[in-house]
Amino acid sequence: MLLIGGITAFAQESEFEWNDITTLHLAASGSKDYNHCLRQFLLFDEATVDSHPEIFDRYRTFAEEYGQIMLDTAVPEGLQAYDEGIAQMEKMIKDHPEMADMLKAQIAELKAARMEFEGMASQERKELSVDPVALLKDLTAIAVGKKAFTGWQDMGDGLYAVTDAPRYGTTGETTDMPESSRYTWGLIDSKGRVVVPMKYNKFRDYHKDYDIIFPETIDKNGKVRAGALGYDGRIRIPFEYDSLGYALYEYGCVSFWKDDKMGLLTLDGKLIHPFEFSNAECIGTGWVVSKTGSDWGVMDTKGNIVIPMKYKDYWGLENDEVQLERRDGRIDAYRNGGNFEFLRTFDKPEGY
Repeated sequence: MLLIGGITAFAQESEFEWNDITTLHLAASGSKDYNHCLRQFLLFDEATVDSHPEIFDRYRTFAEEYGQIMLDTAVPEGLQAYDEGIAQMEKMIKDHPEMADMLKAQIAELKAARMEFEGMASQERKELSVDPVALLKDLTAIAVGKKAFTGWQDMGDGLYAVTDAPRYGTTGETTDMPESSRYTWGLIDSKGRVVVPMKYNKFRDYHKDYDIIFPETIDKNGKVRAGALGYDGRIRIPFEYDSLGYALYEYGCVSFWKDDKMGLLTLDGKLIHPFEFSNAECIGTGWVVSKTGSDWGVMDTKGNIVIPMKYKDYWGLENDEVQLERRDGRIDAYRNGGNFEFLRTFDKPEGY
């Protein structure tokens, strides 16, 4: 068929070639970039296509619908081309009567071909079963070692987090599927070799330079467990915490939550400060913390309480100042970071 041949030719002429890493990203949500989508579809070998129907059945649907769009465009243009050819030959008969017999025969052939072609135009137009834009905007996958994964994230340095979930997204997203918890994430390299088995529920954070990944997993009782791995898959922080707080990589520390309390660890899992804070907010150079919700202070990245826990509330972080509300309602401001030196006291703005 003309359509399939045209698409194949387009793919062959394309600058895209099959590599160990081929990112399939359909960027047509706003532009309806049909050729780009089909070109990428054709990059995958037949075995990959057949083994991932959850991805490629949607591509086939799109290709079929795109074919209808091509037909709706090509038929009128084709009819116009036939009419122009016939009109040109009829003019040639007037200008060259000695060629009339030959030209009339060619005109008859063109008219017959036009009638056959026109039959295509009378076919009932197939209505699109889906909006092409809606179909395209969430189709994202990656093929690593010629195996396609529907969920993935580039972790840097030739490593990829991947999932077997029939879903399109990245590790930072939570799917809205009821059975989402059964799908797991792992880590593979650019050749498709498994570095970390696909047994983790989610990757919450990571930093290649510090050789650390923060996954979550679900234990046999259905409880979420958080910890950390190195990029080689070894455990750096045991999976005995409820959730990740914030990792301040440059300071070599990370907060976790356990039994509704926050504690501070090194990036190798050594305890810096016990799990005793019921409220905590990271300010980039430490944490504003409280044990009861009404005795706020600041803990630095070494686990030291550098601003006494005597304040009524945490007012906010503004202009690199940590602002805490005193018992008398006024605000004390401290420099954020360093030795957290006291800067000033000021009244609350009107209306507060």
